[in-house]
Amino acid sequence: PEELDRLREFGTRRKEWLLSLEERERTQINVWDWEATRKRKEEARRQHAEAKKAAVNSIKKQRDASICRHWARTGTCLYGDACKFRHPEDNAITCNTNIKNLHRSRTRANRTNDNRMGAFRRFLLDTFGEQRLKYGSGVVEVAA
Repeated sequence: PEELDRLREFGTRRKEWLLSLEERERTQINVWDWEATRKRKEEARRQHAEAKKAAVNSIKKQRDASICRHWARTGTCLYGDACKFRHPEDNAITCNTNIKNLHRSRTRANRTNDNRMGAFRRFLLDTFGEQRLKYGSGVVEVAA
């Protein structure tokens, strides 16, 4: 409240002071006020532009530092040179090449079926053993 009263008093005094001046002097003071306001706005715009540029550069650096998820997973990327992320050469050798179809949709049903096949495979190995299954001594019947 005291600060508000002080500002009101200052505004009232400034207004009285401006009215006590001649028209030419008031015009000059208004021009100075306008120029000061313009300079403040220009400085604020410049600072905002610099901050925005710094933020964009920071995002670009983070993005440039990260490896393309497609490249990391498959060793290929459909975007090629247009990709925004890195494609390191050493990652192409270590990528997973046991993917059935690179363009196959990975829906929940597909993941569930893959898990079921893995569980069935583990069950067969645990129940019959790897040697017996490789030997081919019998037929395994599976009912759906």
